[in-house]
Amino acid sequence: QYGDCLYCEVGDERILIDGGHSSDFKGSEGHPSIPEQLRTLAATRKGQATALTLLVVSHAHADHVGCLPAMVDQGMITAEWALLVDPKLAWSPEEGGSDSPAALLAALREEPRYDLDATDQFKAFADGAAQLQGDYRRMIATLKSKGTRIVLHGTSALAPLEERFAKIGMKILGPSRAHLRACAERIHTGGRDFLRDATASFVCSFAFR
Repeated sequence: QYGDCLYCEVGDERILIDGGHSSDFKGSEGHPSIPEQLRTLAATRKGQATALTLLVVSHAHADHVGCLPAMVDQGMITAEWALLVDPKLAWSPEEGGSDSPAALLAALREEPRYDLDATDQFKAFADGAAQLQGDYRRMIATLKSKGTRIVLHGTSALAPLEERFAKIGMKILGPSRAHLRACAERIHTGGRDFLRDATASFVCSFAFR
């Protein structure tokens, strides 16, 4: 029931693409949580992990990484393979932390949220966005520790993954490594410049109060 989380069964393969919003871990009125929906679709008993053959993260936005880190951390899903965004390409080296400039940059990276009409709502959204990189990196580490074969798009060779899933006709069309690295350069440069200017603005604002 969430368009930014897709579960596919193709032959014997179980594939989960993205993980909705972090709030979808608990669900809301009229919308069961993603863990609950996944258990139903995969016929997994409560308390038993859903064994995926492939986990895919299409891009590093909070509304697609969503509740995947929590599901991996709590053992709700396991994966034989994972095709993931390389965090080194998705975030600039300067990003991280929960100070005001970093949280604002993290919020600006996300899809526009015009429904946030209160300061406390925006702060909660920005804090969650600032936490995303750390959660995502821990998810990758946990998957590795559990034996998942990690393929980082833009860094790792894609041929072994395509060979593993050739029987269902899977082929990765793009973006190319050159496209990903060009985007990463823009992210790195823009993030560095924003943090420099925003930090100076925050310091000046504080100094004149």
